[in-house]
Amino acid sequence: MNSEEREEIEDELTKAAGKLAANIADGSLPRALIPDAGICLIYGAEHARSLADIAAVTVMPDGKTSEDAIFDAAGGGSNGDKGDRGTGLNRSIILTAMRFDPDIRSAAILRYSKPVVDKAREMLFEVREADRRNAGSSTPLMDWRTAFCCKKEDVPDIIYIAGEDTKKGGNDAKTGADCEPMIILLGISPSATVNNILMLGERINNRN
Repeated sequence: MNSEEREEIEDELTKAAGKLAANIADGSLPRALIPDAGICLIYGAEHARSLADIAAVTVMPDGKTSEDAIFDAAGGGSNGDKGDRGTGLNRSIILTAMRFDPDIRSAAILRYSKPVVDKAREMLFEVREADRRNAGSSTPLMDWRTAFCCKKEDVPDIIYIAGEDTKKGGNDAKTGADCEPMIILLGISPSATVNNILMLGERINNRN
């Protein structure tokens, strides 16, 4: 990835994050979609080969954007589901999705709830559940959530993990077995991903 492509990715991601932040700040995006740690927005380089090729930014519940680096040269740690939500396992969502469909380069991590999943289905999003019993079946760089729900050129719009946000002993965080409930919205670009978040939020607000 050259400096020009890096700058382009940063610009697209920052612009999309700004649009999302504005809708959170003015209260138009329902709280039902926003995790306590904020919405993580992720974007991969066109020919991403490692976690260092994946950019991420977090839009906080108050509408502010995190100060975390957009790119993590070290590829993040193994605790990607905690702390900096853009590192490690969360960045690997896109790295894995691109192996099934190289056009799917963006994702957002939203708060899980059954009503939100039901609303997404009503809107005709392709929705699939990542069964926790399959956690740990992939290598650290192969995100189990994405790998379980995708096939060649068949990547859903939404992947979700249901259940309680609890930590069970004996799980290896590097494989994603210790994964919190979440909704993963996938797209071709950050702007497309954010647009889908806003459409989903509008339908939730309108309750129709």
